[in-house]
Amino acid sequence: CLTATPSHWANKDTLAQWVNEVLAPYVTSGREALGLSSSEKALLLCDDYKPHKEDAFLDLLKQHNILIVHIPPAGCTDLCQPLDLTVNKVFKDDLKRSYSTWCHKKIAAWLKANNDPIQWQTPRTRDVKPFHLRWMVQA
Repeated sequence: CLTATPSHWANKDTLAQWVNEVLAPYVTSGREALGLSSSEKALLLCDDYKPHKEDAFLDLLKQHNILIVHIPPAGCTDLCQPLDLTVNKVFKDDLKRSYSTWCHKKIAAWLKANNDPIQWQTPRTRDVKPFHLRWMVQA
């Protein structure tokens, strides 16, 4: 499931898609692998991001027998949330490394063309977006 919004923030629609296409099938296969019934509860740890607290999302989790725990405090996800300390960290580090390599090549080409280093401008998001998917797949 690969989806995006114009703002790049999750919303109720992308969260519903993620639950239905990723989380629920994963939980179902986990229950089957462990010999558990579909009535066994699963646990989802989330941060305090507003869409994680909306009724539509919470109801969808209930339909799949998934309990949710919001890990406080807000704004400290990168310090407290288990995925951000493990899996996401490695993934984000790879993305940062890809961006850094790409940016260094851009700067080297800029300087090689005898451009004034003072005139260099940091690439804008629109310049980097076309590379994000490739970097994500490589990570």
